[in-house]
Amino acid sequence: MKEKIALQDITEAFSPSLGTEKTQALIKESIQKAGLSLKDSYSSEEVLKICEILEAAGGGFIKTIAGVMSAKIICSTQDMRKINELIINLQSAKRKIEDWSETLEEKVKVRTRELMKAQNAMAVIMQDLEKSNEQLKATQAQLIQSAKMASVGLLAGGVAHEINNPLTGVLNNVQLIRMMAGQKKDFNIDDFKELLAAVENSALRCKNITQALLNFSHASKGLFKPLSLNEIIEKVFVLMEHELKLQNVSISKELYPDLPQIKGDSQLLQQIIFNIVSNAQWAIQNKPGERTGVVILKTDYDPEKKIITLSISDNGIGIPKENLDKIFEPFFTTKQVGEGTGLGLSIVYNIIEAHYGTIKVESEVGKGATLRISLPVSAKISSD
Repeated sequence: MKEKIALQDITEAFSPSLGTEKTQALIKESIQKAGLSLKDSYSSEEVLKICEILEAAGGGFIKTIAGVMSAKIICSTQDMRKINELIINLQSAKRKIEDWSETLEEKVKVRTRELMKAQNAMAVIMQDLEKSNEQLKATQAQLIQSAKMASVGLLAGGVAHEINNPLTGVLNNVQLIRMMAGQKKDFNIDDFKELLAAVENSALRCKNITQALLNFSHASKGLFKPLSLNEIIEKVFVLMEHELKLQNVSISKELYPDLPQIKGDSQLLQQIIFNIVSNAQWAIQNKPGERTGVVILKTDYDPEKKIITLSISDNGIGIPKENLDKIFEPFFTTKQVGEGTGLGLSIVYNIIEAHYGTIKVESEVGKGATLRISLPVSAKISSD
């Protein structure tokens, strides 16, 4: 610690901040209050006493002077200059921090506004995506319905023949009853029970066919409800069986008994089966050699995975290995121009996906193909 500190050093240390005259006046006043005489230098104890008087005078700046004067007891003039430089640097840094803080606050405001604009833009994009999604769903529904009506057109000839046969039987039996009734004086209904039963069966056959055709042609409402896949298969084959027989294609159904229900749309599932069987029929007809074949439908159930499987197999021309990954793509077809649009299996894929299911294909050229559809049971879908 320094033993003596010059009055001139004290004055020089603080005159840049207060001015020489004001500094001298304050120091002289403090020296007088300390009971000291004015001299060139003072001891450390005297300087501390002067500092206490300055501090007691109050005011932030006076306290600062007192603190610096106390520091001067143990610091040289050169050290004090370094301290002053450090204080100036700290003040400069403080101002820079304040400026940076204001700049940062402004940047935060600007960024916030940018984020708000981006959020609003994102909201608009989401609305556009929702509209596009709704339009896509509507377009898909129209496409499915158009494909279904095209299928109805293909079925029309076969259905007309299928209805014509029982109607011819009804007409013949009614004419026979009239003839028999006209030849007998005593009319006995028991004589006509067998003929009436034949008429009833033929009429019911016509009703079932027309009802199946009406159900198949209805547009899907997109309402999923529990239903039996086996019953869906039977409904489709009421319509297709006669046409397949005319094309020398036999049907084999191996349906799992007491099959659990799935949750789905009856019209859409009928469209799946119709499209796949129609492709199987085409594959059989285009196989070189004798155009006879078989289509096998098999349903199965895995109780552990709670998955129902529908397999549709044929012994047609098969699918080349390089085309197996393409058959579900829209507009992909190996048929001749005018024979197909390439949308049948694409529609099948989308419908199965909407039912939370999957479809796989296995095929070997010249030996036919198998399409295997897996669908969850009703409980699994209803829990979503």
